[in-house]
Amino acid sequence: MDAIERFLHYVSFDTQSDEASETVPSSAKQRVLGQALAEELAKIGLSDAVLDECGYVYAFLPATKGCESIPTLGLIAHMDTSSEASDTDIKASIVDYKGGDILDSVNILVYPRINADGSYKFQRNNTYAGLNMNRGYLHMRSTEIRDVVSVYNAFRPHICMDAHEWSPDNTGE
Repeated sequence: MDAIERFLHYVSFDTQSDEASETVPSSAKQRVLGQALAEELAKIGLSDAVLDECGYVYAFLPATKGCESIPTLGLIAHMDTSSEASDTDIKASIVDYKGGDILDSVNILVYPRINADGSYKFQRNNTYAGLNMNRGYLHMRSTEIRDVVSVYNAFRPHICMDAHEWSPDNTGE
């Protein structure tokens, strides 16, 4: 499977989260993608590829011989989609770009952390209004989310990527 086929395969999984759930992951559907990823990582030779009881996928790629002392890179990504936006019947498409330097023909929007106060306390809800900034964006009840939507509407990006927010030590400090 080439990279494009692999990408199209990944986006075909229904990973919609369940905001009412108190389990991790919040839906069994998310474990299906996690299991497929763990199996694929093992198949391509990463060691210790595993899906744990919380739905997290871990794998290890040993350093190239002679490079064992350089810093380690961790790749972290969410496998779920918002509980408020269905991901069934996704119609992904690939555009064959034949232009010049891509950076000369696109606008790049970088959003700073929109939930700084909640992130500081390592929680999804902002502290001043108790709104879930991670899942409640479609309701647009917070000033921060309304501002993000305003910028989005002004520029109308063709591609939007949400990488979520992480703190290196899982404490938010």
